[in-house]
Amino acid sequence: MKDGSDLTQADIILYDNNRVLSFQHLKKTDRGEYSCNISNPINSMEAKHVLVVNYGPENTQIKGQHHISLGDTFTLTCEAESEPPANFTWLLNGTEILNSPEYTKKNAEASDSGNYICQAKNNITGRSSSSVHGVTVIERISNPSITQSPEEAIEGNSVNLTCDAAGSVFTRKWMKDGSDLTQADIILYDNNRVLSFQRLKKTDRGEYSCNISNPINSMEAKHVLVVNYGPENTQIKGQHLISLGDTFTLTCEAESEPPANFTWLLNGTEILNSPEYTKKNAEVSDSGNYTCQAKNIITGRSSSSVHGVTITGNKIVFIVDSVGVTCL
Repeated sequence: MKDGSDLTQADIILYDNNRVLSFQHLKKTDRGEYSCNISNPINSMEAKHVLVVNYGPENTQIKGQHHISLGDTFTLTCEAESEPPANFTWLLNGTEILNSPEYTKKNAEASDSGNYICQAKNNITGRSSSSVHGVTVIERISNPSITQSPEEAIEGNSVNLTCDAAGSVFTRKWMKDGSDLTQADIILYDNNRVLSFQRLKKTDRGEYSCNISNPINSMEAKHVLVVNYGPENTQIKGQHLISLGDTFTLTCEAESEPPANFTWLLNGTEILNSPEYTKKNAEVSDSGNYTCQAKNIITGRSSSSVHGVTITGNKIVFIVDSVGVTCL
């Protein structure tokens, strides 16, 4: 009997008048308590024996982290199915480092990175089994930043945004104004470290973010890209015909980043630096072509507009009476 029940195994043989119980191919499930009841017409007795099936090691595996933060403590544990329990040997990159089922390293260094092999061995079966576990010691990401080159971004020119950080950088992801990048004329290179604009447009302005990550941590850097442009669409607003002695004002406008500086010229002679020109008590000599020159000190570009003004010699006076309207 086995464990108090009749034998049911298909691969055992009883011979020599049931004196011998023979296992042709032992299995782990054959272990247990076997009893033999011996009897004659006078009496009977029973003998018991615990059969231990030695096996393994098999299904050897290592449990523990694969990515370790620089300076941290990590532990790797080796397990294997074995009877009797296996002996364990640890190797790092082929060099033996410890005989124990558990390996612990304090204050992890970069040199602790590599392939950890656990060799399990059964001294009874003479068999062995091993497992490999890769470990990478990583420095946490810190001090993320985005730098711009050149410092001044000008429409139509190229500019690079470079994403850097201290520590072990595995991935970088760029976004604009909180959304994924969709621009067709940008290039990402150097493992997404550099975001390059080949020909800047005004619509490229905005807040760019770079998420830097590794298996230990992640951080984000942000940068506002200002696209300097213009001046363009320069125009002068104001009257063309002014009565002698009146006050008139001309206003100059231009699309520009940063805002343009304005210079006024009358018939080619500079008269004022301001976006607005006002003349009181207009004289005939104030007639002529007023030119507004808009200039952007960052882009170095300029644009101008011309506005003709004529000062009429007499005021037109309308007198309304019972007779009608008289023009003087």
